[in-house]
This record gives sequence, structure tokens and C-alpha cells, in this order.
Amino acid sequence: MTPITVNEPSITEIPGGPRIGEVGGVVEGLPKRLEYRNRYFIVGPDRMIAIWEPGKSWQINIGSGFAPARKNPEAIPDQGVFALVELVIGPPEADNRLETLKVFKVSIRGALTSLYRDEGEILHKVDGPGQLTKNQKNILMSRLQRTFMYEALAEAEEIRQALSD
Repeated sequence: MTPITVNEPSITEIPGGPRIGEVGGVVEGLPKRLEYRNRYFIVGPDRMIAIWEPGKSWQINIGSGFAPARKNPEAIPDQGVFALVELVIGPPEADNRLETLKVFKVSIRGALTSLYRDEGEILHKVDGPGQLTKNQKNILMSRLQRTFMYEALAEAEEIRQALSD
């Protein structure tokens, strides 16, 4: 596959999100496992690469839509710089509100090939805190608008603001 590189200079942190740092080579704020109520996205510089939803495993973008990563390993990019985004959703007693975004960088060659082997293996491929470019923010916001009801996004002011900057 052709390597994917990010040349866009407008990279910003998600304001209002949890501080994600690196201490002694360990990425702080990284989940230990994929949380059932949260949603996960892998965003490349120009498209949504993969999504994870409970019960569906990783779904990879095959160009005409999303299909199981396990059945489409050839569609998974093997190199580039990607953002792993965790959309944290509150518990049912908090009305399942969209709480915040966590962004992590995945740039290890072959890291995304883990998507077809084990759902949570991608968490071991994170190599630092991440940031989103303006284009990646637009891609993610577009996906959130298709995934969640208008009211859920309207109540998630910090997330909407962070993705519109």
C-alpha cells in the first residue's frame, strides 16, 4: 500500500478533554480495554479508516462502506500516522451523554493490521498522545452526525466546539 503522511500544519488539541500525556514511556489516559459503552474511531489524514461499536467488532472502510476487518484485511493500511479516538459515553444514569473525546497517535508500521486479529490489540499499538488536524475533525464530526441523534450532539457542547475549531 502507499504510505500515508500528514502534511497539514493545523493540528490542535481537543480542549476540555482529559489530559493525555506520556510518563516513562507509558501513555496516560489510554483505556486498558475497549469499553462497551464507548465508541472508537481510527481516522487517517483524509478518511475514516475504521470504527468499533459494541457487538460489531472493528469495521474497516472498504471504500463503499464499512465491513468487518476480519474479512477484509487487505483493506487495512499498513503504514501511516493515524488518530485513535475514544468517544467516552456516560453511564445510563447520566442519560448516556457524550462526555469527551480522547485522541491517541498510532504510527507504528503495521499497527492497524491488529484490527483483524483482536479487538483490543490496537490499544497496545498506541505510541503517544494524539491530535487531530482540521480535516480529521471534519471527518469525525461528520461520522458523529450520522451515528448519534441531533439532541445527543446538541448536549455535547465541548465535543462540538472542539471539532469545529
